[in-house]
Amino acid sequence: GEYVGLTGARLDAAEMLACGLATHFVPSSA
Repeated sequence: GEYVGLTGARLDAAEMLACGLATHFVPSSA
């Protein structure tokens, strides 16, 4: 969390889920 906040790094869905930042993923095509 701190790394992302400090660097502004972009995370993809898999990384968000792995880090516990997201619990669900909805593809933009849905």
